[in-house]
Amino acid sequence: MKSEDFVSFVKTLPVRSFHKDELLLASDDPSDTFLAIREGYVKATSTEDSGRERLLWLAGRYDIVPLERFFTRKPLQYDYVGYSDGSAYVVSKDQLLALIDEHPSAAAEVAKGMSEHLDDISERLSAVGQADVRRKVLHTLYGIATKFSSREVVELDAIGLNLTHQDIADMIGASREVVSTELSKARSDGYVDYSRSTLSVDTVKIRDTLGLLA
Repeated sequence: MKSEDFVSFVKTLPVRSFHKDELLLASDDPSDTFLAIREGYVKATSTEDSGRERLLWLAGRYDIVPLERFFTRKPLQYDYVGYSDGSAYVVSKDQLLALIDEHPSAAAEVAKGMSEHLDDISERLSAVGQADVRRKVLHTLYGIATKFSSREVVELDAIGLNLTHQDIADMIGASREVVSTELSKARSDGYVDYSRSTLSVDTVKIRDTLGLLA
């Protein structure tokens, strides 16, 4: 099965529209449904004891969530929530397995998605594992910007990602106040620029400073 044939298969699937902050898949959900994101963004979140939602990961166009369902039938560990308005193709695990059984080459497309997902997880772990908050912030912003755009300077709001200081803090395990301080320093040093409603990331400057691979 060629890539275009796989895309054609996906386009035969039912489409689910969703809104910002709409719960799409709940933790402990026992179903085997996958969402192939067509437009917009979906976030994986956990809920703290206080009841506050914490952002863990972002998925965008062409991402399939939750990929962990390929490996286990256990209920989900996280909630999947609309980060923005959008839509997704809905497919069951049995449908995907049947497709692979009928067209073994389709496994390559699924494997590609898994590989990209693992790369994304590796990038997130690398960002969180940085020695200080400044590097964690820069690495996280670099990872998000390069995941969803190929531009050297990425205006996140222009591609529908309205990240808040709290979002970034949640993703690196720091307080919003500390992240705001580090973002202010990063703006002074030319790594980012932001206002109340915009945030742009200079991926080249961050990459060169942190010694990341292009």
